[in-house]
Amino acid sequence: MLDSTTPKSAVARCPAGKRVHGIGGEIDNDQGEVRMTAMWASTSSTVTVTGAEEEGGYGNSWAVRAYAICA
Repeated sequence: MLDSTTPKSAVARCPAGKRVHGIGGEIDNDQGEVRMTAMWASTSSTVTVTGAEEEGGYGNSWAVRAYAICA
């Protein structure tokens, strides 16, 4: 979701019957003011990515995206 809430998490899921073999993530519209704080395979078929604004805050909207490479 593109808004100014902090921190944020995003989840990517593999289709039924597939498992995570790789993970990825990105911060959209961060202008260098938001950092990715964690990225992990939370289950064998789910990836979670979290991000948060830097200490001074960031007034613009931004989003976190998670990617799962599934097979």
